[in-house]
Amino acid sequence: MQQQKIQLTKEGLAHHSRYFAIQTNNEAWKLADTAKTDAEKEALMAHAFASLFHWQKSGHANNINMAY
Repeated sequence: MQQQKIQLTKEGLAHHSRYFAIQTNNEAWKLADTAKTDAEKEALMAHAFASLFHWQKSGHANNINMAY
């Protein structure tokens, strides 16, 4: 069985980055309301930074500014 090669275009990468930006942003907001332990606070920060990273790859200036 041969493996299929996947070629992502610039637009495809932007689409995937936008998806991950949204998902990690939503998770960060959930944790912002509930994080109590150090592990939960670390997860909050990780999701927030991941969201910023992905918005920088795919978002408009407004998305990036709100991620800061």
